[in-house]
Amino acid sequence: MIAKMLKKNYTPDVFKVNDPPCDKCHQGGMDFKLFENFNGDGLDWVQWFCKNDNCGHFINVELV
Repeated sequence: MIAKMLKKNYTPDVFKVNDPPCDKCHQGGMDFKLFENFNGDGLDWVQWFCKNDNCGHFINVELV
């Protein structure tokens, strides 16, 4: 019932962007995972990873 009353306040197309290419294999695009409060230690970080299963390239970035 509540969901019917709420309206979308954004256009979903705004969030559709092309994934950056992988620096290592140049075949796969990069995707990411967000880790919040990892292991309960208060650290937040993002891991960018290649979507090509044969590549394995990733980049970890701590959010401060």
